[in-house]
Formats: sequence, structure tokens, C-alpha cells
Amino acid sequence: MRRKPFLAYFILCAIPLLVFAGLNYWNGIRSVDSTMRAIVQEDLNAFNSSVDELLNENERALLQIGMSRGAQSLFLRKDNQTGPLSVETETPQSILNSLPLLSPSFQSVTLFNSEGYPRWTRTADFGWALCFKGCPAVVPDRQVWTLRGNVAVEKLNDSATAVEYSVPIQDEKGASSIGAVVGVLD
Repeated sequence: MRRKPFLAYFILCAIPLLVFAGLNYWNGIRSVDSTMRAIVQEDLNAFNSSVDELLNENERALLQIGMSRGAQSLFLRKDNQTGPLSVETETPQSILNSLPLLSPSFQSVTLFNSEGYPRWTRTADFGWALCFKGCPAVVPDRQVWTLRGNVAVEKLNDSATAVEYSVPIQDEKGASSIGAVVGVLD
């Protein structure tokens, strides 16, 4: 007869303890979940901020090339001469090498003339080569030819795996586009 009261008391005491333990467990899970969610959101915000900063830095580097005197001198002609408007001792290669340095994150950087034909492209060793058949298959955005000022057109490439920046190279007065810089950021 002693067994029955023990089981009855045990069941009466165990049920509230089990309910209390379940509520405590559920509350702990919620607390950990909200803490983890806040930590992950903070990390995501920091990551997004870093990516935006890198993208802006690379865009600024292309804008610097677009407004550099060197890039302008590659495309400006004096009195319909075939050579660039520059000091006689400067070659196109020395002008290209004097352009601002770009991040290795760029898949390709290509300079286009005012007709939209690629003229020079950055090589794998970060030098510059005259474009013939081996130039990257990018084209400047159509808007780049009508833009005024130091602005860039940003778009995703066709496969949405890279960002393409198109930057106009304008004449000294800023009245017309004499070329364009297109950078494909990996």
C-alpha cells in the first residue's frame, strides 16, 4: 500500500517540474536565438559595409583614370595629327604606365576611343597592351557617351557574376566624351 501514495505524490510533483523545465528550455532557446540573430545581423552589416567600401574605392580608382590628364592625352589630337597630344618624348606606353594604379580585383580594364573601339587593355601583369583581337568582350554602356562630369555607370554583367563600370574620358573643357574606361570588377 505504500507504493501507491509514492507514485501519486511523484506524479503530482513531477508534472509541474516537467512543465517548468520545458518552459525554461523554450525560454533559453528563444534567448539564444535572439542573441545569435543579433550577432549575425551585426556581422552581415559589417560585411555589407566592407563590400560597399571596396566597391566605392574601385569605382573612385576608375574615375581617377577617367579624369586624368594621361587618359585625355591618349585620345586628344592636335591639328588632326595621328599621335597623342603630349610631350614628344612621351609614348602611349609611358602615359598608360603613369595612370593611377588599379586593384587586382578587376578582371579587365579597357580604354575605348570615341568611336567605341577598344584601344588599350590591362594585361595580367598589370601592364597595358594595344588591343587587337584578344581584347575583352566588354563594351561601354551607351550612357557613357552622353554623361557630363566625373560619374560612372555601374551595372551587372550578363551572367550577373561581375560588376561593370563605364567611365567617360572627357576633353579638357568637359564638353564631349573622347573615350571611355570600362572596368570589370570580379
